Amino acid sequence: MVALLLIATMTDLRRRRIPNAIPAAIVLLSAALMVAEPAQALSPGWSASALGALFALVTTLPGHAFRALGAGDVKLLAACGVALGWPGTALFVILWLMMLAVLGVALRLLGRGDAYPAAPAMLASAFLLYLLDVLLETRYESLQ
Repeated sequence: MVALLLIATMTDLRRRRIPNAIPAAIVLLSAALMVAEPAQALSPGWSASALGALFALVTTLPGHAFRALGAGDVKLLAACGVALGWPGTALFVILWLMMLAVLGVALRLLGRGDAYPAAPAMLASAFLLYLLDVLLETRYESLQ
């Protein structure tokens, strides 16, 4: 997912568009992982994936309705919801909103205008989520 988010970030920065192939690839890879290894820790499961995608859509569609987010941003975040499942998507969305706010303030201070891409914040959130997972797992293992 991170590699695809990196590609989405690069195209979002260059063209201000996220090709539909990127969210589709995330969903297809997630589905393939769930079919291949249904009990695997990397696979959230079908119902958790559906809830993650639904949560991502519910939280981003209002932003799209008010033209604060593009359709590509909504689709990409929903695809991440499929990959992360529930409740991972909730934490991902919170981190994404925080990163988006930091990015927005930084660009405003630099005088870069009102519109800015959302994919870089998703990429940063994916890295933060990974780091949190590693830190919490290490902490948990040290307690045992």
